[in-house]
Amino acid sequence: MTEEELSVLIYEWQSFLLSQDEGIERDAEKIILESIGSKPMKIITGFRRSGKSFIVQRIARKVVESKEYARENLLYLNFEDFRLAEVLSPKDLSRIYDFFLSRIARQGKKLLILDEIQNVNGWDKWIRTVYEKEKDIEIILTGSNSQLLSQELGTNLAGRF
Repeated sequence: MTEEELSVLIYEWQSFLLSQDEGIERDAEKIILESIGSKPMKIITGFRRSGKSFIVQRIARKVVESKEYARENLLYLNFEDFRLAEVLSPKDLSRIYDFFLSRIARQGKKLLILDEIQNVNGWDKWIRTVYEKEKDIEIILTGSNSQLLSQELGTNLAGRF
């Protein structure tokens, strides 16, 4: 993926998130919104098609509309998007994140949402690194397969979610 394609992808998702209809508020949404700003990352797991993406999209829209986060500081990556099919490793994630920080984001708090993250091999190592290094970032992950739903998640991200 070229830098231009990556830029288009990021801006398209930012625009999409901010144009979403209201929809129906879920109980989990309120709990997550109340915890925004606390260091542990948030992880939403569940069966496919159960509303995880919808919840995080609503959360993103609300925190940008409330000016808690600048639109430019929102990085939403949906790994069901065919354009991210070539993102297969932590190195690929790092390249996207570094591009976001250097070309799109501005000073201030950042919101990183990785939707269906289980589609990237080794994602947990990368996210642990970002979590430990970055001080002003909120991380929300969603996923639906057995690996993400398993107790391995607790071991891999112990104390961080």
